[in-house]
Amino acid sequence: INAEYMGFWQMEQDKEILQSFVEKAYAETDPGKLKGLFTEVIHKMNDLSTMDENKFTIFHHFCVLSDKLAATKKTFKELLGLLLSIKKYVKSGSEFQGIYELVGKGTTIEDKKTEKQTPLKMKAALDSPWSGNAFHYLAKMKRYRELEIFLETLSEIGDVKRVDVNSLNERRQTFSRVLIDDGEYLVAYRLLSTFAKAYSFEIDKPDSDGKAIRVLLKEGINKELIKAVQTNKIQILADILLYSEQAPELFPLASIFSYQELKMSFLHYAAKAGSTEMLKLLVQKISTILKKEEIELFIKERDILNGHTLLHYSCKECSFPNTKLVMELYSGRYIQVKGRNKNTLLHSLATNKHMSLEEKFELVRELVSLCPRLCDMVNKEGHSPLTYWMLALSKEKDSKIAKDIITFLAGKTNMTKWKDQSYTQKENIKRILEMKKRLDNSSSFVNDFRNQAIKL
Repeated sequence: INAEYMGFWQMEQDKEILQSFVEKAYAETDPGKLKGLFTEVIHKMNDLSTMDENKFTIFHHFCVLSDKLAATKKTFKELLGLLLSIKKYVKSGSEFQGIYELVGKGTTIEDKKTEKQTPLKMKAALDSPWSGNAFHYLAKMKRYRELEIFLETLSEIGDVKRVDVNSLNERRQTFSRVLIDDGEYLVAYRLLSTFAKAYSFEIDKPDSDGKAIRVLLKEGINKELIKAVQTNKIQILADILLYSEQAPELFPLASIFSYQELKMSFLHYAAKAGSTEMLKLLVQKISTILKKEEIELFIKERDILNGHTLLHYSCKECSFPNTKLVMELYSGRYIQVKGRNKNTLLHSLATNKHMSLEEKFELVRELVSLCPRLCDMVNKEGHSPLTYWMLALSKEKDSKIAKDIITFLAGKTNMTKWKDQSYTQKENIKRILEMKKRLDNSSSFVNDFRNQAIKL
């Protein structure tokens, strides 16, 4: 009787101590003083499995107040280390796992065995931040920094075998699935890649909806990559590349260069919408990510829509600095490849709206120096680069740079070999030679040439 009375008295005393702690702790803002309050109550209480009126133990309060404690990483880690070392647990005579119970099989506040579950209560239990374990709670409450420190500390000084990172909450989700369902793909990716060696994450096991973490993560990271290009956030790209190096099995870096919808790779998006720094980072990485034969296959690949290589796409849709970077990647290879409408790189460059004429002219000269026969190749409509550029520059009228471009192309085009199956070969050669002679004598040469080209 005395033993039972003593146990009851200690339990009530622990409840009073815990309640007094709660009143002080939630009003405290200083991390150091808050750590002091935790340390004091831990040493005062006889049984740390004691719950307050909300059925919270001291460990629940540690998680709830983690945002204040984590203001100083050292303070958070030191206190978590103390909680890991404490052995004062009774819990109805059975062994209590302490902090490990919160990160183990999961903890719910409601006792579902004794309390009747109405539909409303069941939904409340499903939506509760405490539906699951401490990792679920921190993920649900968007305490990502604290969650990372928690995982880091447990991996350094805790018993990893007692930490269940694959525990399911009431919705049958792991904590990483909670992050992904909340759209926090980068957070999930960072945590899974950072602690891949410390913990055994089940990323290929399908969840209740039949989707595995690996599949969902890949979809999410692809979205984040596109968003990074659209918002010009190079740090996001740098982070993803770093995480991929830490755990390549989660999201293989090679997938960045694989062709997706419309057979366009992420590099296409980066070339068109991304900054030069972002594209430069990708071009530098490709040699370390892909094997030599994989790089060769990638630069030869064409999109489904237009039959364009990445270099075609860059000449037609991208800025001058980005196109120069892509040309470096190609290193003079596949310059003569045509698209579906048989347009060459020179044809594609003529209609580019993201470069000045001066920039276009520099690329024209570089392409012709790499492959002179580009000037003699005609497209599906029978236009050589010369006539195609004349049509494209028809509104430039008296522009000196426009005249320089046409004069350059005319000088490089072999008129005697130029073929157009739609018209008489002899007549074509005659008219082109006549127009070539007039280039340096007429200020309105562009319109004259345009009219002649249309007649042809």
